Amino acid sequence: MIRKQNVLNEKEISVQIYEGIVIESVLIIGENKMVFEDYLKGVYKSKGGIIRSFLKVDKGKITDITFSGDFFLLPEDAIDLITQRLIGTDTEKDSIRYVVEDVYETEKIQSPGTTPEDFTRSIMQAIGGI
Repeated sequence: MIRKQNVLNEKEISVQIYEGIVIESVLIIGENKMVFEDYLKGVYKSKGGIIRSFLKVDKGKITDITFSGDFFLLPEDAIDLITQRLIGTDTEKDSIRYVVEDVYETEKIQSPGTTPEDFTRSIMQAIGGI
């Protein structure tokens, strides 16, 4: 079964699910498609919306990460600032939470209904698949 959902900035994500397990995810931005089939995937529902995390891990460190969902962050580049800082972070929950909290504080990120802990939970759900 393939299901499409609208997410931030007119992006769509196509998710193929087999017996309740995500087996393929494709992020569609205009004409561009990003395939996340070899990424770890986490989904967490915060009060402010769904946070989907897609990440790669090597030797206990995050090597690539992106987010999608229906949450809202200010400033506009907040999600980019978070993802940039998470590259190279240990996959321990406390390390991830510290980085996200630090970015929130230093960049004065506003996110109604979504907290650094919510991002951490989405990431940890993905890492739990290792």
